[in-house]
Amino acid sequence: MTLQAGLAALLSRLGAGDDIPIGTPIAGRTDEATEDLIGLFLNTLVLRTDTSGDPSFRELMDRVRAVDLAAYAHQDLPFERLVEVLNPDRVPGRNPLFQVSLTLDNAPDAHLALPGLEVAAEPLPGAAVKLDLLFNLRERRGADGSPEGIEGIAQYNADLFDHTTVEALMERLRRLLRAAVARPGRPLSGLDLLNPDERTRLLTEWGTGDGGPQDADPAALLPARFERQVRRTPDAPALTDGDTTLSYAELNARANRLARLLIDRGAGPERLVAVALPRSADLVVTLLAVLKSGAGYLPVEPDLPAERVAAMLGDATPVQVVTADGVTVPLPDTAIRLDAPATRAALATRPADDPDDADRTAPLTELHPAYVIYTSGSTGRPKGVVIEHRSLREYVDWAAARHPGTGGVAAVHSPVSFDLTVTALYTPLVRGGRVRVVDLFGASGPGPEVTPEPGFASFMKVTPSHLPLLTALHDGFSPSAELVVGGEALTGRDLAEWRRRHPRATVVNAYGPTEATVNCTEFRVAPGDALPDGNVPIGRPQGTCRVLVLDDALQPAPVGTVGQLYLAGPQLARGYLGRPALTAERFVANPFTGPDGPGERMYRPGTWRAGAPTATWSSSGGPTARSRSAGSASNSARSRPCSPRTPTVAGPWRRCARTAPGTSAWWRTASPPTPPGRDGTRRRTRPSCAASPPRSCRSTWSPPRSWSSPSCRSPPTASWTAPPCPRRATARGSGRRGSAPRTRTSSAASSPTSSAPTTSARTTVSSRSAPTRSSRSGS
Repeated sequence: MTLQAGLAALLSRLGAGDDIPIGTPIAGRTDEATEDLIGLFLNTLVLRTDTSGDPSFRELMDRVRAVDLAAYAHQDLPFERLVEVLNPDRVPGRNPLFQVSLTLDNAPDAHLALPGLEVAAEPLPGAAVKLDLLFNLRERRGADGSPEGIEGIAQYNADLFDHTTVEALMERLRRLLRAAVARPGRPLSGLDLLNPDERTRLLTEWGTGDGGPQDADPAALLPARFERQVRRTPDAPALTDGDTTLSYAELNARANRLARLLIDRGAGPERLVAVALPRSADLVVTLLAVLKSGAGYLPVEPDLPAERVAAMLGDATPVQVVTADGVTVPLPDTAIRLDAPATRAALATRPADDPDDADRTAPLTELHPAYVIYTSGSTGRPKGVVIEHRSLREYVDWAAARHPGTGGVAAVHSPVSFDLTVTALYTPLVRGGRVRVVDLFGASGPGPEVTPEPGFASFMKVTPSHLPLLTALHDGFSPSAELVVGGEALTGRDLAEWRRRHPRATVVNAYGPTEATVNCTEFRVAPGDALPDGNVPIGRPQGTCRVLVLDDALQPAPVGTVGQLYLAGPQLARGYLGRPALTAERFVANPFTGPDGPGERMYRPGTWRAGAPTATWSSSGGPTARSRSAGSASNSARSRPCSPRTPTVAGPWRRCARTAPGTSAWWRTASPPTPPGRDGTRRRTRPSCAASPPRSCRSTWSPPRSWSSPSCRSPPTASWTAPPCPRRATARGSGRRGSAPRTRTSSAASSPTSSAPTTSARTTVSSRSAPTRSSRSGS
């Protein structure tokens, strides 16, 4: 019972759900008359283990004991009769009720002595594996009968698992049992599955960025950094809008005058100014002016429905609105119209020097809002994400160091209400580049016959949906140095044509929600690098960002297990404007000390992902995924058919989406969705693993540069050491559990299936360090 509880707890912790059915053979010798008979009386029991509610291991043992005793009371019921009565949906090649088997042989060692002969047990050739996982264990005792541990083998379906995965699984089982014996009253979520090296890799090596650049004045905010660049290159071109080009000095002077006007109209720290302007030079001037005033800007697209604009203004309550006469959306009568004669006269009287804290309504700090961007509202009521000056500074500093193309000409072609524009809008202005405001993909954009001026753009940021439109234009409209792609999952197929025509440009695949200030990870495809198959990875955390995959107890999810994605670091947003409950739900305390020390927060996007034994992450149709386990023991019944757009990886595994409010999950296996019951709820079904996925549906991740499927040959035998267990690790039924060593493997998998045997591989499990005869004989 202890081993069953431990295995069920492990599978549950690794993402198998909270209803874990495990098959086990029973000797079938309940009648004393069978004791001296030769023959096979085996039957198969299905033991369901309920791990819901995060019980302690002691409580789980009580549950297991009750279920097992009830099962042994009905052990004479043939397995075939049970299947007939339950009549589950059958899948060829799949056991109808369970896919994980556990066998414990506690029979005394049998010794055969023949005169003049040395007799030793030898392993038999590996039999076909009809289940996903088979754990065949036996108690080992010394010459005096004292316990010396547990040994055995773990067999697995090589189409679902690889050798290292099963070795890691056995090591985690041993670690969990040790922790459970030491602290049986601890909840299952508190039993650590990681060794110190794994924890270090997950939390620091793989989950933390490189720290970002070191600025000479790290406390300077974006307005001060722009003003610093103005002093360096006052006459260099800073902004181009059609035929209009402003130098750094001219752009700064215009922004300073408008900033002073905004300050006089009430703008300042912790206040918002709505900006309802089309893409133009005036828009860039206004955004800089708002930041210089100390206020945060709220971008409002002029073509939004009036109801949406009214809702945003009513929710954000800006102290001022800046617009122009050509904007027709209803706005307050007090709005500042830049092209109005009165506004022009007022601006002409304002000083052109840089405003400071003495001019502002209050001192500007890094914790004050820089801008508020409202989400689309596709999942409900639109919410305003508040980005502070600290977060904006962290991102722009990192982008200026990592994107050399911004030192040339950066094209701003998207609405500023989409934070994709932040990179091309501000990064050039702090490193001496030029911002080009242009409409490339709108109704007034250039046609394919238009030829741009030389050096049109060296840097551009687009979504994958922009790529076909960009490819349709003249090649001169594409960036010559860097193309950053974000906002959606990027595939090599999407990028192939553009890359073929622009082989000298670097392509960067970036990921990050608005709540993490534009981007938090990146993956670079340098000139000459081959494009990845399938989805392009989203790479590593950038700068000071931290990316973690944690379980429900906020502990690092072991490699290959499902957990929730969390983002941390100074780039995180403050939260949602005027929605403290939602902010508290999505921005939670970080249990691990970060760069900011204790008290750092994490953002929970609500996305389920899987940990990967590699430093690079990949996207799988959702924001991000880290997955590499070559199979899992079971899967959730809450699943949908596989997405056809997934990368080819080292192993034919199936990917499915988990239905949760606003989330998705990636599992190594799949089963048909469970139909709702009469009450509308979904029934829990047995865990199962997919025998093989469709050709177009692969698991979500493999290590870099290893995109081929593994061989199905049995891998070399590996050893595993199990400690002596201080408790009896078996359930006492009416007869002896298990079978003779030679038949144990086949009998554990003796449940009926209707397909040809699947190629299998094995891991030998032995006590202590040296392999033993009984270990091999049990194979």
